[in-house]
Amino acid sequence: MILNNQWLVKMLMVNKKTALFVLTILGVLLSNASQAVDFEDAKAAVVKVYVTSVEPDYYEPWSLMNPRNSTGSGVIIDSNRVLTNAHVVADERYIQVSKHGEAKKYRANVMFVSHAADLALLEVEDQSFFDNVDPLALGQLPKAQEQVIVLGYPVGGKSLSVTQGVLSRIEHISYVHSGRTFLAGQIDAAINSGNSGGPVIKDNKIVGIVMQEIPGADNLGYMVPPVMIEQFLTDVDDGQFDGIPELGIVSQALENPGMKTYLGLAADKDGILVKRVFPRLDKLVEVLPGDIITAVDGYPIAEDQTIEFREGERTRWSYLVDTQQMGGAVELSLLRDGQPVQVKVPLFESANDHRLVPLQQYDVLPQYHIVGGIVFTPLTVNLMQRWGSDWRQGAPVSFLHSLNKIAKFSGEERVVALRVLSGDVNTGYHDYSRRLVQSVNGERFDNFAEFVTLLNNNQQPYLSFVDENEFELVIDVQQSEQELPMLLQRFNVPAPSFVYPE
Repeated sequence: MILNNQWLVKMLMVNKKTALFVLTILGVLLSNASQAVDFEDAKAAVVKVYVTSVEPDYYEPWSLMNPRNSTGSGVIIDSNRVLTNAHVVADERYIQVSKHGEAKKYRANVMFVSHAADLALLEVEDQSFFDNVDPLALGQLPKAQEQVIVLGYPVGGKSLSVTQGVLSRIEHISYVHSGRTFLAGQIDAAINSGNSGGPVIKDNKIVGIVMQEIPGADNLGYMVPPVMIEQFLTDVDDGQFDGIPELGIVSQALENPGMKTYLGLAADKDGILVKRVFPRLDKLVEVLPGDIITAVDGYPIAEDQTIEFREGERTRWSYLVDTQQMGGAVELSLLRDGQPVQVKVPLFESANDHRLVPLQQYDVLPQYHIVGGIVFTPLTVNLMQRWGSDWRQGAPVSFLHSLNKIAKFSGEERVVALRVLSGDVNTGYHDYSRRLVQSVNGERFDNFAEFVTLLNNNQQPYLSFVDENEFELVIDVQQSEQELPMLLQRFNVPAPSFVYPE
């Protein structure tokens, strides 16, 4: 757009309002032109991801489910890497990628994956894939209500899709893929299956990775924000993935004035009450139940458990831990028995270190061990999910009761007598299934590995298993060993045991 300079000067001198109007229009035009350039630059870096995945069958832990073919999106970043979602490549067996406007597909492999943050890095075997492509850099989280562009390959077409919207909200939510709660950005651009892993861009930089849509809501979805992407990329800089640390406490908000008075906290003071401290691997105790945490790394914690992470915007206090690296530390300001205390807490434990039942697992095969035709396996969320989409209602009650319990120590597990491969050795027990085992020959155990060790080291002629209902199941060891090959053949089981090495 070209304007005659003399005409423009004359018009601006005539009317100041007209001048302001013209300047506004020019600004919009220049902004739109800049966005158009940014969009063109970004298109080449957005890739389509083709995945064949196979999930294990946790109810028949020696078997696999049917293969599934799916597609997602990704974006080329520095060092010839492709950034995408973890759920796009979870349980993958074969991955290919293709570039915008090109038909050729290239073989790719997973370099690192953070299932907690729903992020993954891919490498492409043929490095010519990256020729003539400028990688996109990571930008800053936009302010709420700022415009963003979403690029990706939703199902229903082969070409690159471009949608525009605003970052409508920034808050902590539960990431569907992992069940963990982290900061996320809500965007009102159209997001559909296949968009997952694609970039959200502003000013030609990545300001988010499309993560999940909101069921039942039109044109609403969530993105992984830059701080969580940066946490992941920094983590793997040393060639090893360590994960996202946890502080290891259960806290309670202090919004009730009576509660504050009861605890001896002044009405104008805020903080969170520590209700429980998880056992730590290093046995150190920097935080005690009953402590009131008033600040983390100098950020004051409000009575609703939030901190101001940037001017005018608040989110959950755990944000200050989520964005740290394993091996780092946070400084806590406490009130203990009414006295101020400063403590530095090392961070080297993850969520599963504290859970009796681990969060949903990916990219691993389930463990199992068969004795006397009884199939034993650890209790996992994956196993409970075999009860269907409504598994939180349909899974066995004893399983569900264990779901949110805290482990007494890292590595504690529950063991399930899952099912019976019917034979003479287990006559009378053919309907026995889905029970939590408490002891073997009167000995208790802490986890599945210890349970299997007790079985392998047994010198008694019989094995006695007692479950949570005190039902006792007895197996003749010699008969079990004699019948095992026949049972495996009868039920098409390739091996009697699969246990992770210690």
